[in-house]
Amino acid sequence: MDTDPTWRQEEQVDDVVFTMVQNEADLVAGGKYLIMAEVNGGWVALSDLYAKTPCYNPSDTLAVSENWTVETVVATAVSETVGLFLGVPYALTLEGEPGAWKFKDEVNGAYLYWNPASKNTLSNDATGSTFAISFNQYAHNAVIELAETAGRSLQYNGSSPRFACYTSVQKPVYLFKAGEVTVAPVAPSNPSFNCWHLK
Repeated sequence: MDTDPTWRQEEQVDDVVFTMVQNEADLVAGGKYLIMAEVNGGWVALSDLYAKTPCYNPSDTLAVSENWTVETVVATAVSETVGLFLGVPYALTLEGEPGAWKFKDEVNGAYLYWNPASKNTLSNDATGSTFAISFNQYAHNAVIELAETAGRSLQYNGSSPRFACYTSVQKPVYLFKAGEVTVAPVAPSNPSFNCWHLK
């Protein structure tokens, strides 16, 4: 087996343009998506999963264009090298159907999963959690709610940086889809004024 990490990185990391999604018409099974949050004027995406305390951490800061696109290298396949994808956005594959979506983490070969015994922690397993995805008509963020648990949604914790599932209000998340979208995105408004966590 080839043990050269540079070769594996070239095979397993792609440079892709993603566009912000603001409409359910752009939720497509098999599509590749980033889950992102705006933090202090910059943007971060869901990234590496820490093994000791399983939770998804933010990527390095990303630049989002005025057209609401981001071009970035993304991790898309299983890595045999610990630390190879630290800080690199994870491109998640959307599977399922409206009201019962799943996000597949291709890097770890598993699905995003919220375990009721883990408080707010978002990790992964072979089955995964199902999510209902909608979009706030004012702030234009994604509302990614656990289908099995009313009132709990995937959000970004700015004070303890990580993506997790909360019943309290944290920071909103945004979906970005690889390639073009059918509904052109508009500038998200300030979420603090628009009850962004509502549909």
